[in-house]
Amino acid sequence: MRYVNAGHNPPLLFRSAFDALQKLTLTGMALGVLDDSNYEQMGVKLDPGDMLLLFTDGVTEAVDADLIEFGERRLEKFTLENQVSSVYWVG
Repeated sequence: MRYVNAGHNPPLLFRSAFDALQKLTLTGMALGVLDDSNYEQMGVKLDPGDMLLLFTDGVTEAVDADLIEFGERRLEKFTLENQVSSVYWVG
């Protein structure tokens, strides 16, 4: 898979062979911030059982009734505990 990340949260790649998460690195400045920004195209091999999680800061910055943010660590923990082999749409 080839990707470019224009300043968004790094996607999480669940590696089924290692039962671990990998953050796909940022490849450039947030889109639209600078007129002449450069973006590097990256690549990663997806293996059977791997899962790619794309999300926005709306997920990690969501707050509960006590105004506690969901956070990246909790998202990572949730992902590790609930990896799936199907695609689910949220929203």
